[in-house]
Amino acid sequence: MTLQRMELKATLLEPLAIRANRQSTRSEGLTRIPGSTILGALASAYLQWGGHPRDREFQILFQDESHCRWGALRTGIYQPPATSASCKRFPGLSISQQAAPGGIFPAPGSSTTEPHGLHDLLVAELRAVKSPDFTSAALLCQKCGEPLQPYRSPLAISGTENNSPKFSRRPDPPLRTRHHVGIDRNSGTAAEGILFAEETLDCWLKTDSPDPRAYEAACLTGVMEISEPALEALKKLLDLLDSRIEVGSSRSRGLGRLSLDLGRTFPATTDRRLDDFSAALTARIPDTARIFTLAFPEGAIFVDDLLRFTNDPAAAIPWLPCLPRDFGANSFENGITALHGNAGLRRIRGWQAAHGLPKNDDLAIEPGSLFAYEVTGEEWPKVKRKLLDLTSRGAGLRRNEGFGRVQLSDPFHLEFAFPRSSGDDPPATASARKHPPSKPRRKKKKKRRKRR
Repeated sequence: MTLQRMELKATLLEPLAIRANRQSTRSEGLTRIPGSTILGALASAYLQWGGHPRDREFQILFQDESHCRWGALRTGIYQPPATSASCKRFPGLSISQQAAPGGIFPAPGSSTTEPHGLHDLLVAELRAVKSPDFTSAALLCQKCGEPLQPYRSPLAISGTENNSPKFSRRPDPPLRTRHHVGIDRNSGTAAEGILFAEETLDCWLKTDSPDPRAYEAACLTGVMEISEPALEALKKLLDLLDSRIEVGSSRSRGLGRLSLDLGRTFPATTDRRLDDFSAALTARIPDTARIFTLAFPEGAIFVDDLLRFTNDPAAAIPWLPCLPRDFGANSFENGITALHGNAGLRRIRGWQAAHGLPKNDDLAIEPGSLFAYEVTGEEWPKVKRKLLDLTSRGAGLRRNEGFGRVQLSDPFHLEFAFPRSSGDDPPATASARKHPPSKPRRKKKKKRRKRR
């Protein structure tokens, strides 16, 4: 079944408390809303308004992965791939790469504290695989010469210029720590020695206006995949709830109320886009046939035949070759060669409110994990059909909670490709320009005193 990708917006009406772990006395808060939290909150509201788990609307919205999949809500709707990097000293989007939320592009400034831009290192990584003489010394910031470090913060799509998207970095709502005491059930007063602390996500953001009282409501956005029958059921449910639900913990103390709204629809990936991406990427990398990339913006949960967690997508996609175990040894299967993989593992924890029990801990690859593969020319038409089918189905476990969503051949790799080549000399660092290297000094040998 074909699923369309839509934008889901959440406007915080009250502070939000979502715990990062299951510790009761002291728990760190999350700056995002997981997809499982949105799914559980809407399912609970559906049952409270007289619905039943056997209803078709309930099943296609909250149980059937082929109809509806809920993504996490964050400050930015776009998750940069794992190969994105920025300057270590001044990270972030440069003035020429970003746009104002209203579509007006800011003019370049002369401040030395402006971010030095965002880059993508996929081309450099693939050249290192194809060319053994490639050195990573050239992967330095072109403005200051400092090393590049990974960039993982989500971005918001603010506009377009020359058919290329412009991004902006929205600030995260501040986390505030709230303390409260335990209540003695016998006396109804504060219990001695019981103190709780939790971090809550504030519902207000300070704007750029000079007015110190200028605030705006915090808004989190995400991507959900939904079919036409599930979309009609979701619209009816949001109309019934007046688009307001309660999520997170401490809801009895006035926390967790937000408003949900449906946004724009994103275009689907086509085989022409795969061809254009492959042609543009192979033009920069010598001795390559066809190349495609798999990115997982929400992360994914992969298990092998022995139910062990792994970061290799071949465990869930059988027609893909396994990732190489050793550097320089590429695996080949069905005309596909695994070239590059960048995926770390993180622990996923949760709470099952319906049963009052914690969920089993799972290991998922981090959001933005990226894998690159090379395909022979004879197998390319077959692989394209499999890739388009993979985009509609997803990969891995717990796909209804947003895990396993696939992004094919992201144009981000081409638009933000690192411009330096392996033959260029790396620029000198800022410390080297201020203090040029001097001649090495010989260490003076210490004279040993003779004992009398």
